[in-house]
Parts: sequence; C-alpha cells; structure tokens
Amino acid sequence: MKKNNIEGQLASAIELMFVVLQEMYKCQQCCACKNASPKPTYEEYTDTADTCKILKVTPTTLWRYRKKGLIEFVKRGSKIMYRVSSFFNRKK
Repeated sequence: MKKNNIEGQLASAIELMFVVLQEMYKCQQCCACKNASPKPTYEEYTDTADTCKILKVTPTTLWRYRKKGLIEFVKRGSKIMYRVSSFFNRKK
C-alpha cells in the first residue's frame, strides 16, 4: 500500500516538473521576457579590516579616502562597509 502511494507522489512530482519546464521554455520564447530589463546585480561589500588588506592601506588612510569621497561606503548600524567595485574605480 505504501509503495503505491510513494509511486503516485513521485509521478505527480515528475509531472509537475515537466509542466514547470514547459512554462519556462514558453517564457524563454516570448518577446516580453527578452525585452525585460536586466535584474540588478549583487554588490559585494567588505568591512574595514578586509578593505585595508585589499587596498594595502591603513585604517587612517581608508578614513581619509572616505572623507574625501574617493571610496563608496555604507553604514550598517555602527559598522562601515565598503563597496568592492568602488576600489577599482577610485579617483586618483
């Protein structure tokens, strides 16, 4: 009796996966999805210690960069986080 129940559940799951894959294929073919705006990219942030290691600077130098607006940062509570992509686009 349990074997039939498990086989039935498995068959239902496979059928559902097939339907989902068909819908994904249809969506891929429609022009609305092709013209949709791209999803925002994930931005990586590091803390002060890691940022100092990456840039090979002291915390004081990093503070000066922040004060002069040379590096992008956000405050999360009391912690300051630096956007990794801004390290390489830094104004000289």
